Parts: sequence; C-alpha cells; structure tokens
Amino acid sequence: MERQPRMYNTGADYALAIIGGKWKSVILYLLADHPRRTSELVKQLGTSYKVLSDQLREMSDAGLIIRKSFNTIPPHVEYRLTPEGENLYAAPSLFKLLG
Repeated sequence: MERQPRMYNTGADYALAIIGGKWKSVILYLLADHPRRTSELVKQLGTSYKVLSDQLREMSDAGLIIRKSFNTIPPHVEYRLTPEGENLYAAPSLFKLLG
C-alpha cells in the first residue's frame, strides 16, 4: 500500500509538525543567535550525539537549518538557520504583538 502524503489544514499545523518534538524548538532558539557546532549543542542541550543528530537531520530535511562542513584539521561542522528557520523562529514574537 502506497503511503499518502500528510495534508495540513493551516500553516500553523505544518509549522508545529516540523518543530514538534522535545529538542527542535530549543535548537531553533540556540541557533537564532549564531551558528553552532555539534559539540556546543550537545553541551547546551544535555542530550546524546545520536538524539541531536536525528533532530538536526530532520530539521535539515525540512529546510530549517543548514549544515556546513569545514575542511580543516580537525574537521568540524556548524549548523545555522536558513531564512525559513529564521522566519519560523520569529513567528512566536508576532503572537506577543497581538496580545
């Protein structure tokens, strides 16, 4: 049986689906200031590398973050928000303005 794509009633439903989960909203918050390395995120979140990697991969697939690899010794990776991720991070601020 072929799996049907999930349909969303509103943009808010879609946004909540992509940032749902224990760590994604916190990751958005942490990346809003500046790009961060994986080790920084692990320390700040207090989670395992595996859990963090899964969350980062899902967020990257959703187009919220960009993974940048540096060809240095030792090699390292940084994550930063995409414009879509920045917009999603800014959305709750709009609710404050509405009261």
